[in-house]
Amino acid sequence: MGKRMVQVILLGVLTALMAAAPACAASRVTRLKVNGRQALSGGYERVSGVVRGVVAGSERGRIAGLPAAGLRYAVQFELIRPAQGSPRSRTVLVEAENRGSPLLLDALLSLDPLVAGPPAAARYQSGTAKGFLRGQGLSYARVQWQTGIAADVPESAQGAGEAIVRDFGRRLARRYPRRVLAGVSRGAFFVDTFIAEGFNRDPESTRGVYQDALTVDGAGNWMAINQLARGGTQVPYLRPNGRPLRPRRLLRRPRSDPFLVDVAAYTDFYRLRAGLTDRDELPGRMVRYDWPAAHQQFGPEAIFASCNGRVRIGLNLIDYHPYLR
Repeated sequence: MGKRMVQVILLGVLTALMAAAPACAASRVTRLKVNGRQALSGGYERVSGVVRGVVAGSERGRIAGLPAAGLRYAVQFELIRPAQGSPRSRTVLVEAENRGSPLLLDALLSLDPLVAGPPAAARYQSGTAKGFLRGQGLSYARVQWQTGIAADVPESAQGAGEAIVRDFGRRLARRYPRRVLAGVSRGAFFVDTFIAEGFNRDPESTRGVYQDALTVDGAGNWMAINQLARGGTQVPYLRPNGRPLRPRRLLRRPRSDPFLVDVAAYTDFYRLRAGLTDRDELPGRMVRYDWPAAHQQFGPEAIFASCNGRVRIGLNLIDYHPYLR
């Protein structure tokens, strides 16, 4: 065999190995690149940038529609944390975005004006970290996961977003011993789906990536993506006729399940069938709160426009943000 032929064969082998790298390598975050920094009050700072990573082809059995070679992704993230020289926080609150915006952060900090949009475009006032984050010694983070918002999450394999949130949490574990995953409304549906489909399990240790989870206006509702789409069209929202998951269907992996705090607004009993999950005996690692507030502070026109015979029911005028904190 001539030298030229050997070179051609070796080049072909190397090319094949490089193409198959996502399939062979374990899913992981490969790099966090910081593109922006902002000083905040109270000894905090905000950093934002891009998470790069790999979803391995070996996860095809868990992620419906994932290509055999897996996929590489680059999505935006942000982290609000104590600045250098300030006491470090041991707990990070990771938000599952709602339509690409940080609704939980807005609610916890009662931000005015509200922060909206992707991390690269979001604008924060210097006093953002005052109050709740600083008072509780918390850091806050979010990462893009939703198809149409996270550019590299394909519509045909939306479960890749679950792997991204999982591996982002695994990367944060280097600095934060305790991690909490939380979401509001659509973000809460994502958290329910994430837990129900077993993505809180660390593939390397079998323990939980997030020790705790908070779902606000979740009530067991799930997204029609990945395994729960059951082979149908994947849509990052709940099915109109979808039955909420019972608590013991959500929490059925004792070694990796988080401690789950589930919250339902009283209008969720009309809009999200919250009563179907409110009557169950709860697992030991779950608590449920029903509070006297409207879902995401919507007014009666939005809440009762197509149900309850269009009869308005008076809403609690108290903002739910104090309850949440």
